[in-house]
Formats: sequence, structure tokens, C-alpha cells
Amino acid sequence: MAKKYTVVIEKDENDWFVSEVVELPGCHTQAKTIDELLARTKEAIEGYLEDVQPTEIALEFVGVQQIEVCNFKKPFLDSLPAAVARHDIDEVFLRPLLNSR
Repeated sequence: MAKKYTVVIEKDENDWFVSEVVELPGCHTQAKTIDELLARTKEAIEGYLEDVQPTEIALEFVGVQQIEVCNFKKPFLDSLPAAVARHDIDEVFLRPLLNSR
């Protein structure tokens, strides 16, 4: 019986495609093309299932989002006019935010 798996595909800094099978922790591979990656991913899944009896991870794929996060302290402070007292902003505004993590 065929089973569908959720695969996350990314491109690394060396332009290799990298896949990770969400339901099978540690099941991943890489290739130079998407077609080769998909073939290798299927092989990786088959090999994984031969060696390990996976625990059922019940996930329903919903979607993918990219979220941009920046360390706003330095860019924020650098964008302020020179006349602004950076020390006062750091002490009053930023330090409480950074210390609350």
C-alpha cells in the first residue's frame, strides 16, 4: 500500500537541493536537480522504512510560509538620526524588550 509523505525541499549555499521527510525524523538527502532529488528522496524513504519502524506522526500538510526576522536593535539604532541620544533609547526602549526573552 502506498503512503504519502510530506517533504520539505530547500536549496543550500552551494546550490544543492536538500529534502527532509517530515514524518520520518533523520530521513533526508540532497541532489543537484529536483528530479534527482525526488528519486533520491524516494530511495531514502524506502531505506529508512527497511531499517526503522517509524512511529506514526499524524500531520496534515497545511502550507509553507517564509517569515522575515531581523535583529532590530542594531539596524533600528543605525537608522536613527545622529541627534537622537542612542543611550537613552537603548536604556528606556530596547533593554526591557531584550531582557524579557
